[in-house]
Amino acid sequence: TWTAPTVTDNCSVSTFVSSHQPGDFFPVGTTTVTYTATDIHGNVITSSFTVTINDTEKPVISGMPSNITQNNDLGVCGATVTWT
Repeated sequence: TWTAPTVTDNCSVSTFVSSHQPGDFFPVGTTTVTYTATDIHGNVITSSFTVTINDTEKPVISGMPSNITQNNDLGVCGATVTWT
């Protein structure tokens, strides 16, 4: 979120629009937020800033089995082991 900017003009402003609003959802990465002001005579100015969202949350591994100890299979130098 941010405090939205304001616009003034020596005559009058006809439109003042933004590509995004404070409180909008932003995906991970960098997004440019652009404000565009147009006065009653068609003069236009834009101003922008970037919002960068960093993913700092580590992945979670669930359901890891406990250590497994098993005897070798009969006549084999190893064993077939399964787990969920």
